[in-house]
Amino acid sequence: MREKPKKLLVLGGGLIGCELAQAFTPFDIEVTLVEILPRIMIREDEEVSVAVMDKFKREGMQVLVEHTAKQFLIENGEMVLIAEHNGQQVRITFDQVLLAIGRAANVSGYGVEELGIELSPRKTLAVNPFLPNIFACGDVAGPYQLLLIRLGMRQLMRRLSDLKNSALIIRYSLGNIYCPRSCVCRIK
Repeated sequence: MREKPKKLLVLGGGLIGCELAQAFTPFDIEVTLVEILPRIMIREDEEVSVAVMDKFKREGMQVLVEHTAKQFLIENGEMVLIAEHNGQQVRITFDQVLLAIGRAANVSGYGVEELGIELSPRKTLAVNPFLPNIFACGDVAGPYQLLLIRLGMRQLMRRLSDLKNSALIIRYSLGNIYCPRSCVCRIK
């Protein structure tokens, strides 16, 4: 984003979407946060979710829950998100959009298939602390894919760097990190 938008649309009300949306509110930007679920930050306690949503509204953010994004359009030079809410079509105009609607670990091309390593239902590597010589850390190890957790794993990897003769697979959403002889957990 090179210029400050007048209207910013953030699609996704998880932790990352909420953090990004709130980061733009102090800059006199009209922020609209759109979430498909009944509340933002659905993995948090409901009281926390409600408190954060109330704070966002006090800060001037428009928070739209139970809105399903259907289509992006450009009409008369204006960008529009067509969403559905309670069976009705809702039109939301914006200048810029940030998508925070989830991600998946990138496990292809690293030899996972050849080694017979299983994937979890969330498409992360299924980990097992008892299988020797194969280790995983970062987003591929799941279950959480958050920056602070990845940074914590990175620090742990540095402390455990005395392990030898181990295969290591690391994939961060912010880029690859090569850390030989490091470990967080073993793959099943």
